[in-house]
Amino acid sequence: MSRTVASRSGYSQEPEVTGWDGASWAAPARIGWDGGITAYAMDNVWVLDTVGGVSDVVDDLVHAVRWALAENPRGVICNLSGIAEAAELEPRALCALSALGWYAADWPAVPIIISCTAAGVRAAVQSRPGGEHLKYTAGVQPAWSEVAGPNATTAALLRMPPHPVAIRASRQFLIRTCLDWQFQHAVTAGGLLVTQLVSNVLSQTLRDIEVSLVRHDQRLRAAVRYGAPPTGTYSYQRVKNLYNWQMPLVDTFASCSGELPAADGSRVLWAVLDA
Repeated sequence: MSRTVASRSGYSQEPEVTGWDGASWAAPARIGWDGGITAYAMDNVWVLDTVGGVSDVVDDLVHAVRWALAENPRGVICNLSGIAEAAELEPRALCALSALGWYAADWPAVPIIISCTAAGVRAAVQSRPGGEHLKYTAGVQPAWSEVAGPNATTAALLRMPPHPVAIRASRQFLIRTCLDWQFQHAVTAGGLLVTQLVSNVLSQTLRDIEVSLVRHDQRLRAAVRYGAPPTGTYSYQRVKNLYNWQMPLVDTFASCSGELPAADGSRVLWAVLDA
């Protein structure tokens, strides 16, 4: 039975973001009305830096983590180096940070790391529900070393126009990919999952869709990204609760499923199969 996680963190208003596409260490994206969070990708690892206190920008940080996860990263690092002690974090902020661990629990292939020099802060986040699924380091460099090692995942991507033939093409793409990966036992259920994901999003967009497949150990994650508007500065766009989708096959075969917002306004509908 699939476990739906789309509404896990609630829906506070998404902040504005500038410079997400192509964000780098030299030119990071800025998130929030005052740029309280900066974000950049390096070798497909997203680093999110907080400027000043975390309690004031924790909602923006949660959104930034979700945006980063939508990019199929190797990992996400939350740099909280500006916090000296746990007392600086409000209880709500601690709960929001620890709840990020549920995303890592659903897909351990993408670790979410809390980087902070204060051991008390790391312990406080880890003690809250979900916090046990996060990783913790005392600095960004150790976090980077942990994530940027040999990649244990295998991935494939297919981009298609939003035409009904995309349903059959996505199923054939999954079959060929699983056979190439010698992952034959995921073909039947995986084909059903990706078929239902694609058929649902085709009614929601007139733009190209991207089907991604990622294997980690004996798990397969199928995702469909759709509906991206023109690039620029984006503000709030509510993410549908997954219960609004008609996906009985996903409910039956997937161990968990959900939907992530992306910084460009597109969405990523995903499901994980324990093969």
